[in-house]
Amino acid sequence: MDVTCLPRRVLFIDDDPIVLNTLAYLLRKAGHDVEEAESGSVGLARFREKPADIVLTDFTMTGLTGGGRGPGREGPRSSGTGGVCDRGCPRY
Repeated sequence: MDVTCLPRRVLFIDDDPIVLNTLAYLLRKAGHDVEEAESGSVGLARFREKPADIVLTDFTMTGLTGGGRGPGREGPRSSGTGGVCDRGCPRY
């Protein structure tokens, strides 16, 4: 594994507290620095304040959803319930 592509900071956005807390815990246990946001608008504000290396988001939130645009580019198009936006690793 190329360690230059390991995320240093993950922003995880989900409006379901059980999903948010559980997956954030697992990401931290795997060694990631995780910032949590309970809504799309909170996640966007936190990203603007301190950009993350990777953004994990729920697509089906109330209000601002994860299916919009990623930072500086078109967001993923999917009928699923999640998305990933990586800001720096050429593998993604």
